[in-house]
Amino acid sequence: MAFQPTGSFVAIDPEPEPARTYGVLFLPPVKDWLPNRGTVTGCGRGQIYPNGRVEPIDLQVGDFVLFPPMVSDRQGEGYDTEGDRPVQKPTIVLHASRPFGVLKRKEDGWNFRPLYDRVLVKRLPPAEDGLVAIPDSARPPALSGEVIAVGEGKRTRHGIPLPIQVSLGDRVLFGKYAGDEVDIDGEDYVVLREGELAGIYES
Repeated sequence: MAFQPTGSFVAIDPEPEPARTYGVLFLPPVKDWLPNRGTVTGCGRGQIYPNGRVEPIDLQVGDFVLFPPMVSDRQGEGYDTEGDRPVQKPTIVLHASRPFGVLKRKEDGWNFRPLYDRVLVKRLPPAEDGLVAIPDSARPPALSGEVIAVGEGKRTRHGIPLPIQVSLGDRVLFGKYAGDEVDIDGEDYVVLREGELAGIYES
């Protein structure tokens, strides 16, 4: 039985847990592993305003998206899309504002397009962040980084995007607990909303 989301919700088929090995041994799945990426399998019509205007969802079926790791009783819900028979990989249903962005395969890796007012930031190396030389295990995370990708901005009630006030290559400052850590092509990044940025360094 197929599941079709309505309104501002999207259905996502989560990517399975990656295989783990230790030498030639395959390790069992992690009990508390939570998916954080998957393929959009259905989209609602979008946000409907009192005047009848519909704000379409900025996603489409087939998009491969990153989203916050979660369990079924939180922001997303697991649905059995094959009737009464249990499925190993339930559909995750999220509000369209929850995914961080869309990943598209390139020849040399992945291209990431942030959604709405999000930006993708690469933390600066410790030397560039002005920290003293201490072991990596004891080093606090850098609180500044370089903007790698920028969304088109949050939309007004009239559907007009408000441009984000940072550009590619800007060095920005953000809080210790701001944003969400993501892994793209084995590199660590931070996805932040524009409101989580404290400022821009100007040369």
